[in-house]
Amino acid sequence: DPEAIWQRFFLRALVGEFPDAWADYECRFQLPGRTTPDPGFTVPRWQGEVLPEKTLLLHAEQGYGDTIQMIRYAPRVAERAGRILLWAPKSLRTLLSQMNGVDEVTTNKPPDGTFHAHLPLMSLPGVFGDSLETLPKQVPYLGDFTQTNTRKPMKVGLSWAGSGNQPLDRRSVLLSDLTPLTSVDGVEWHSIQLGKGTGQIANSEWVSVIQDGSDQLTDFAATAAVMAELDLIICVDSAVAHLAGALDKPVWVLLSFAPDWRWGREGETSPWYPSARLFRQGYGETWASVGERIATALRPLIG
Repeated sequence: DPEAIWQRFFLRALVGEFPDAWADYECRFQLPGRTTPDPGFTVPRWQGEVLPEKTLLLHAEQGYGDTIQMIRYAPRVAERAGRILLWAPKSLRTLLSQMNGVDEVTTNKPPDGTFHAHLPLMSLPGVFGDSLETLPKQVPYLGDFTQTNTRKPMKVGLSWAGSGNQPLDRRSVLLSDLTPLTSVDGVEWHSIQLGKGTGQIANSEWVSVIQDGSDQLTDFAATAAVMAELDLIICVDSAVAHLAGALDKPVWVLLSFAPDWRWGREGETSPWYPSARLFRQGYGETWASVGERIATALRPLIG
């Protein structure tokens, strides 16, 4: 039963049972409700073997954040493949073109005959048999966006909603739940929120406090450039968190009491992103209460 295996993976992943849990993760391709269609490639899946003078296709299969998280493997893969072709969404093309180890990025499905093997990006940890201790940890790994604000006040980016593509959205919060943050003096707030969540600014106490820079976020490379000028990013579990972590920018991530598997079930740190600090919602705790805890943690950093 693929659904049972999937739930077993989720539980094993939450407690960090790697590398053994990766085998269960492959059941995602048999789930009846999987969101990514089978590309129908005729060439074999890559199993980690050396492919001298041959082209390996790596392809995105889930969300933007998943792609950003797993592209960290490109340099390691490049040691075993003659050439890496990456198939990824258009909004990630410019950003991922700067990734060490990637030879070409395409936003269209590559035709048969242009590569010799393929692998979905999310299968890379399993191919390498990685535990949470052995996964690639070098940061930043996406271009040079290391600029930091040297002026005062402190510049903080804020993103409070995910894409909304998940049937049960535990990730997003209401901007009004984060109102306690407006009481922190000495902060210049910048919205790095896209989508429907931006409409919450006008109907909240944030309207006169936060600068809406959504018009600058034309793709992920542009978003990375905006992040480079910030001192801190505060966000929910979304692509923003993965991008900030990949850039090695300080990022505070709000996590539901039932978090996604990659964040584990406890602790304030992440093995995937050294610059991340995790703020976990307690069972039965309101997001406004989490907002209060974040405000308390932020005040000592001012100045």
